[in-house]
Amino acid sequence: MTYPIQKVLHFHEAKAKKNFKLETYAIMEKKDGWLLYIDYIDGTWGKLSSRAEREIPSVAYLNELIAKSLSPKENLRLIFEATIPNMQFHELNGVLNRKSEEASDVVLNLHDAIFLDRTELAFNERYKYANIAYEMLKVWLGHWVELIPILAVTSDEELIYKYFNSILELGGEGIVLKNWEAGYFFGKRNANMMKIKEECTKDLAVVGMVEGEGKYQGTLGALIVQSRDGTKHQVSGMTDDQRERWWNSRELIVGQVVEVKAMKELPDGQLREPRFKCIRHDKTLAEID
Repeated sequence: MTYPIQKVLHFHEAKAKKNFKLETYAIMEKKDGWLLYIDYIDGTWGKLSSRAEREIPSVAYLNELIAKSLSPKENLRLIFEATIPNMQFHELNGVLNRKSEEASDVVLNLHDAIFLDRTELAFNERYKYANIAYEMLKVWLGHWVELIPILAVTSDEELIYKYFNSILELGGEGIVLKNWEAGYFFGKRNANMMKIKEECTKDLAVVGMVEGEGKYQGTLGALIVQSRDGTKHQVSGMTDDQRERWWNSRELIVGQVVEVKAMKELPDGQLREPRFKCIRHDKTLAEID
């Protein structure tokens, strides 16, 4: 049996849905990293893996330490956001994706603990166990593990945005909202788990390329990317090296999931001034926005 990661819904998308109701949510900082998880099933620990269920060799050295830290009585999943201090996402993305080199400074930021046979367990109960697990993990992992704290528990939208703005002022990415009373929904995307970010950020599929003009004639001018509903956009922002490599070897980029940032999303679904940020090696085509 597989247990696909629960997906996160944008807060503005949730509010646009009919009959949306703001429940009571735990507010947590959204780290700008890779989501990683590790499962304990039938007495055996698995490997740290990405949301795409791919083992990550660069953090394999932490698997044994996790196994030494915990011996759960139930089948369990621990979910982390992996970061490296003082490293931007586009750099982190490359480091974690290495197959033959350790990501030696990685920090596993624990934010949820799922009992795989009791997914109805509410987040407020899951977080209690996450706290216990963290105390046990840090004995063996030390500085390699942190617990993402709960900033507040509220159903007040004004307070939610107050915390969001305070995170931005500190240079953070945004916040995640987890329904305090809700269980965990494998593979679903609903209002029980939402995020708020300053910019419009989309994970889109690369479906083609356009030749450039002027200085970029004869090389890549723009990527053609597509959203889940079929809306297409042309994005730039690639480096000269990326333009050259991808134009000559289109299989390196076409079919990949890329993160695109834009000023805003317009009512017709188009993006204002979309720019390529990075390849999302941790995501599959089934997870595009």
